[in-house]
This record gives sequence, structure tokens and C-alpha cells, in this order.
Amino acid sequence: MNDTWGHPAGDEVLVQLGEVLTACSREDDIPARLGGEEFVLILPDTDAAEALERAERLRAAAEKADWPVGRITVSVGVATASAGDTEATLLKKADEALYASKTHGRNQTTHYNELDGRLP
Repeated sequence: MNDTWGHPAGDEVLVQLGEVLTACSREDDIPARLGGEEFVLILPDTDAAEALERAERLRAAAEKADWPVGRITVSVGVATASAGDTEATLLKKADEALYASKTHGRNQTTHYNELDGRLP
């Protein structure tokens, strides 16, 4: 998301983004603020393709929302647990995918599997 720190409405934007995240979540999903301007959405029993689709819906919902600071962008990194993953390795994968989204123009969704040419 664009830097909202220092803007009087920065906290309001983060609260609203949390509301968008919650609204886009299913009953068993776990939305949470990870820190700063980063949020995480845990999607139990969701394969890579569905996770990517849900993340893109979330990004699009944020893009369409009315914000107190004007337009914001939301970059999303998606990772799906594989055998041997821990919470730390899964979060690292999601972070690498997020970095790729930001590096390639922001306001987009990237799955970790796309980083090495594998489709989700």
C-alpha cells in the first residue's frame, strides 16, 4: 500500500483496509495485521489457484474502495504451504511474492510459485 505514515488519515486507511480484508474473508479465514502496513490472510484448506484468485479479489476490492487519502495501491504476495513448510518459511515465501508484486509495478498479485515459472 502507498505510504500513509505522516498523513493525518493514515490510521483511518489502515483500519479501512482491515475492514476490506475482513469483508473479503470467509468464515474460517484468518485476517490479521502483521505490522506496519502489512496484513496477512490465512486461507485454510485452499489450494494455490484458489488462494491466488481470492487474493486478487481482495486487491480489486481495495482498488475500488473510497479512501480518505485518494487512491491507494495494494500489492499482494501469496504462498501456499508445501510439505516441510513452517510458519516462518511460508511467511518468507509470501514476503518474496509480495516483493515481486512491488518490484513489477505495484498494485498486483503474485503467487510464490510464479517466481520460478511454476503456475499455482
